[in-house]
Amino acid sequence: MGIVDLHLLLQTILYFSTCLIGLITCITFGVSRAIFSGNCLIYASLDWNLKGDQFTTKYSPSSICDFPIYLFVLGCVLYPLGVGIYNAYATYKTREDGSIPFQMWVWPFVLLNAILTFLVLVCSCIISVGMFRVCSELSKGNIYKGCADAQDQEWTDANGDNFNTGYFFNLLEVAEVACWICTLVWLVQVVLGVIRIYRNRRMRSSLEKDENYDKTKIAKRESKHSKH
Repeated sequence: MGIVDLHLLLQTILYFSTCLIGLITCITFGVSRAIFSGNCLIYASLDWNLKGDQFTTKYSPSSICDFPIYLFVLGCVLYPLGVGIYNAYATYKTREDGSIPFQMWVWPFVLLNAILTFLVLVCSCIISVGMFRVCSELSKGNIYKGCADAQDQEWTDANGDNFNTGYFFNLLEVAEVACWICTLVWLVQVVLGVIRIYRNRRMRSSLEKDENYDKTKIAKRESKHSKH
């Protein structure tokens, strides 16, 4: 029994880390949205009255908030969980057969991971810019200096019902940070995948050279025997 393949082990850990970060992002972003009855707060605009003590909220389209949630559930929770389990099993098997990492598919995962890296980057920008816009809108009136002051306050929804804003800003901040960390983790995952492709090519080329060398030795031996 040998040691496991460290490169494959590191990729496995990153896949499970992505799954955990994706869960954090989904939960915090989803809870912050639930506070506003499922309405999308990021990129929302506020219409203040002349005194600056009352405002009407115009929420952004639901699709803006749906995109990050669906992306993280499918691409940052379910997908890395499945690939992580597959890689964990393969990593365990490398203790018995060190050639397993060189027999696994790499290119499809590298391409898919690169696409996810780009999409998560877009998602991070959406959340960051959307939060900045909302906080800027809140600071235009005379009540709040920004999003932090608007937490745990009583607001009125479109139906005239009062609700508490809770700690929506803290939740969105956690989701934002987690989203950017997830982008970085996916980027590292892509780099490791590219290195693994290069590593596999070197291993295969060295094996081909060894096979050619062995064939040459056999051919020389056969020619000597034929002469005798």
